[in-house]
Amino acid sequence: MIQLDLVAHGLGVALLPAAFVAWRGAGKQPPAASAELKEPEPCWELAVVFAHDADRQPNNAITRLFLDVLRPTQPPALSS
Repeated sequence: MIQLDLVAHGLGVALLPAAFVAWRGAGKQPPAASAELKEPEPCWELAVVFAHDADRQPNNAITRLFLDVLRPTQPPALSS
């Protein structure tokens, strides 16, 4: 993972699940320290980047299926 390689070489920080950090630490990876975050827990806003055609549709079926999983089944409720 490029982000962790940058961290291991002193060029950045990464926010990762604890299980991933433990798994990576069990291998022969460059050394990197970890620290647990205190509350409040971070809120994640993610973006999905994919190759698309002229109609801005994914180029392959796997990507289309993945995007279908990510799309909400109903619009979020508006707060009043």
